[in-house]
Amino acid sequence: MEFLTYLFNVVNGIMTVYIDCILFSTFADKRKFRLYKPSLVLITIIIISSLCFIKNSFLNLTILIAAVFANSFLYKMKWYNHFLLSAAIVFLSSFAELGTAVSISVILSQDMATLKTGYYFIIGGTFAKLLIFLIVAIIRFGKHTKFYGKIKSTWLYISFLPLTSIILVYIIIDYINKIETNPTMQLLTIGALLLLIITNVMSFYVFDKIYENITVEQNLSIANELIKNQKTQYSVLYESQNEIRKIKHDLKNTLLGLLSEIKNNNYESVAKLLETECNNLSSNYNVIITGNNIIDTIISSKKYYAESKGVSLNLDIDNLGEIYIDPIDLSVLFGNAIDNAIEATARVSGGEPTVDIHIIFKNSNLILITNNPIDKKIDIQNLSTTKTNRKSHGFGILQMKSLTQKYNGDVFFDCDEKNFKTTILINNLKQVNCDTNYNKRVL
Repeated sequence: MEFLTYLFNVVNGIMTVYIDCILFSTFADKRKFRLYKPSLVLITIIIISSLCFIKNSFLNLTILIAAVFANSFLYKMKWYNHFLLSAAIVFLSSFAELGTAVSISVILSQDMATLKTGYYFIIGGTFAKLLIFLIVAIIRFGKHTKFYGKIKSTWLYISFLPLTSIILVYIIIDYINKIETNPTMQLLTIGALLLLIITNVMSFYVFDKIYENITVEQNLSIANELIKNQKTQYSVLYESQNEIRKIKHDLKNTLLGLLSEIKNNNYESVAKLLETECNNLSSNYNVIITGNNIIDTIISSKKYYAESKGVSLNLDIDNLGEIYIDPIDLSVLFGNAIDNAIEATARVSGGEPTVDIHIIFKNSNLILITNNPIDKKIDIQNLSTTKTNRKSHGFGILQMKSLTQKYNGDVFFDCDEKNFKTTILINNLKQVNCDTNYNKRVL
């Protein structure tokens, strides 16, 4: 029995550190330094040694709190959150252990002193660890904002495992009391409990990896979208440069013609030629001027794209000031929203194929609103791509939501029978937008 107690303390210590790491990594990134793993091993050894060899409960708790607090410094977070998160995990652990002890005491009609010894101690500790593990897992997956489609249902299925495990532990508590005279069965039962913990941990690990893969896939899609937008911008700039060269060449010839007419005192011909050239410049001028080079480039490129689809853009800009948002982020955000509006408008038969675009500065926020006609009402709670290759597309809304979160903003959708409206709200404060780590903000 003593061997099993030591074994449980080892598993208990490892699980304690693992659960702490799950909670801390939910809110902050790991510090990248060579001693990260050795530090984690040292903290684990300290906790296991305390559980195995120190019998004073108060001293044990003190060492545990100190170890948890030390573990928090392996993650990047603000100083006060080292205290808050450490206190939270200690409180949750204590609450789980106390609740477990009271429950088992009521079920088996045993006093607290008995529950701290033998098989009761191991089973109670196992139940408490499963309970705190479930709580922390729920917190972590609650922070995963990129869940969509099948991944939501997968999490639902997997969440039944720790819940079922807790019920099984309750059943085993009653069962182990009945096999008190059979040490072999008790040993097998304890082994099954430890395997139950390992199974829960491995299931959680696999699901977390699934989420990481989804995140990587989304980031790759964003990267591809960035490249696509950059290519579009370069294409527009190239066309603009060619247009400028053509205008420069034509202007030179025009000036030579004007000079010749002036020398011949043919002023009426000069006036007609100037009027013709002014009209040509007005009709051929296709560059959008908003006062911001990035927005000019985005809107100009989307104007060409809209014209190729037979769609016109109606642009309204109010109080456009200095923009601190990363140009590529801005290009992806605005580009996705306008592309979606153009493509939806192009599918509508009849009516005037026009997309209304409003860009507004208000209370240090940059707001983009696109309004486009639709042929049928859209369920804004279940937006999906209409493109044939769904595996390669459909990330536009995820990209927009991810990037707006980087700037403490959001994306809103509104729809009636005839119109679809997208509103992008992003914070334009310089100090906020200096932080480029938006996947996991430092607390």
